[in-house]
Amino acid sequence: MNVISIQSQVAYGHVGNSAAVFPMQMHGIDVTAVPTTLLSNRPGYPTIRGRVLDAQCCLGSRSAARSIRRK
Repeated sequence: MNVISIQSQVAYGHVGNSAAVFPMQMHGIDVTAVPTTLLSNRPGYPTIRGRVLDAQCCLGSRSAARSIRRK
């Protein structure tokens, strides 16, 4: 099974794609993570850095992942 996980992603912590991808891979699912937001850490820490990615970037990643899988 192939899954495209479209969620936020953090460099430190386990939320969004950072939490979702590994468990699915452990069940034998092929996962492509497409981040919508890149953050330094999850909300709740005193400081947070990052930004929301524009829609074209997210859609481009999804399209590229689909074309790779078809080959």
